[in-house]
Amino acid sequence: MLLPAKAQEAADSVADEYIDRNQAVIDSILSLITPSTPDSIKAKYYNKIAHTTDNNDTIIKYAKMSINFCKETDYNLLGDNNTFLYGVYRMKGDYKAALQSVQSSIKYFNKSGNLKDLAGAYNSASIVHAELNNFDSIGFYMNKALKIGNQLGDTTFIAHCYQILGLAYSYCGFYNEAKNNYKKAIFLDSSHLLEFLSFLS
Repeated sequence: MLLPAKAQEAADSVADEYIDRNQAVIDSILSLITPSTPDSIKAKYYNKIAHTTDNNDTIIKYAKMSINFCKETDYNLLGDNNTFLYGVYRMKGDYKAALQSVQSSIKYFNKSGNLKDLAGAYNSASIVHAELNNFDSIGFYMNKALKIGNQLGDTTFIAHCYQILGLAYSYCGFYNEAKNNYKKAIFLDSSHLLEFLSFLS
């Protein structure tokens, strides 16, 4: 149902204000970049723009620009940019491109020793493999994520991994595996109970 005219105008005004404010921040960051700006700084600025915007095409544009200005040893920045690309490509339904990006994230976070983001990348790889119906790879990558979660003692993350496994196995039609993983998630974090009850129904 359409909003009443005044309410619609107000909603449009809020949306325009948000977009303009977003663009103003982006323009402010871009104004800091000059021909003499070192490539390493450009890489960070373009990554910051990818963090700032919620426009998918803008994220892709500036994440790729940041990658182009990164040194090969900028492992965390390269991993972060590829994580952005993974998210956008997955949202667009381009799962093969998403998988390629998250595999790059895994490579760079492995090199940096950034265990928290590495675990997140393994988690993401498991999700996109489920969407590609690569059944054998779902558990393979999530087990790697779980191993790091246990190493870090992060029970919230571990519960999230089991919840994602439950969701992934449900998506692929393996309902017993889904149920078992949802139960593990609930044992560690009861906030997943509602989703589990929804799965049972």
